[in-house]
Amino acid sequence: MREHQFWRLIRQSQRGTNPGPGFLTTMTKSRQQVIRLRHSVEALPFFEIVQFHHMLQRIHQRANSWEMWTAFGIALGSMSEENFREAVSWLILQGRRRFTRAVALPDLLAELEFDEDEVIDAEPLGGIIYDIFVPLGNGDDVDDTIAAEAIYDAFGFVGSARPEGEKLSEDLPSLRARYPKLVAKHVAPGAESLPEPAVLVPKHWCPDLADQIGAP
Repeated sequence: MREHQFWRLIRQSQRGTNPGPGFLTTMTKSRQQVIRLRHSVEALPFFEIVQFHHMLQRIHQRANSWEMWTAFGIALGSMSEENFREAVSWLILQGRRRFTRAVALPDLLAELEFDEDEVIDAEPLGGIIYDIFVPLGNGDDVDDTIAAEAIYDAFGFVGSARPEGEKLSEDLPSLRARYPKLVAKHVAPGAESLPEPAVLVPKHWCPDLADQIGAP
């Protein structure tokens, strides 16, 4: 699968019909889009499903920088590893042009309207390959974890690595200089600091798979 084919699937999922049986109009747009995308990917040959997953990994990784982490943190109020994977997945669902522009200049995230529920419901994008190959669990958490380990050992996580290097200063004057549009839109006028850290970094990074199913 070439990159333009990946983005074509994303574009088609944006304007597709209802996701199918069980569709609920109360679903967020992100959730509907992920379901439509899953149905499209599921119809592909096995090797193309795997290629889709690997392409998603590569594209997701392009946004994996402290610049993007901090930009999303300003837009959403705070940012953790799980939040970041959700946010990047949501940005991918917005299409190639918006994704490419934001990665090149993160301050352009100010042009987008963020809805917390929409961002959260974009998270299953990274698990499409798992949902296809293990469509229904048997209700046993141990068996589900073993199945997840097998899938992700074989194909890898989406968004499982932290950015390299040091995170950016969250001093507000520095952020205002780096992200003038985002700060103007999301930080109250006259504020002297952010209400909370834009990026929350744990003291210990736990690589244990069982602790990270569904988390970057």
